[in-house]
Amino acid sequence: MKKTIALLAVLLAALSTPAVEVKESLWTQNEFSLGLFSTFSTLQEHIGDSWSENGDYGVGVEANWFFHRNAGLSFDSVIADVSDIQGECFDHSSLSLVVRFPYKRVSPYVLAGGGRDWERSIWDTHVGVGAEVAVTESWSWVSETRWTFATQKQDDFLQFRTGLRFKF
Repeated sequence: MKKTIALLAVLLAALSTPAVEVKESLWTQNEFSLGLFSTFSTLQEHIGDSWSENGDYGVGVEANWFFHRNAGLSFDSVIADVSDIQGECFDHSSLSLVVRFPYKRVSPYVLAGGGRDWERSIWDTHVGVGAEVAVTESWSWVSETRWTFATQKQDDFLQFRTGLRFKF
């Protein structure tokens, strides 16, 4: 909880400081970025229960390409539970279509896509919402919530993500 409060304090400080004039170029066509994020996932049957006992904390990496100022593709791979790393490099990978709505330093977005659970060898689909906040022209803070619909041998689950994105 303290880490979350500290992160929010840094974010508020960054947003409240007199920033360099916001340029239209913060959100561009043909934009490429890489990101690192942490995750918290909970199964559908545990929503409303004590999350600390029924959720998994993980980490992930992402690559994003916005072929249009408002639309792009995002590929990510996740280690869903860092306390139970088996042998695979990543537990889950997914590809999403992202539609964003940039306004000054903030860019809310929606996403939808599909993925592969490598541990269970099953496919799934997901939808989500999030926001990207440009801290500088080259890096931003991202926070996202996504709902994953499992197709077989797995429950649906809710996942929260937060991390940093670096633009190139």
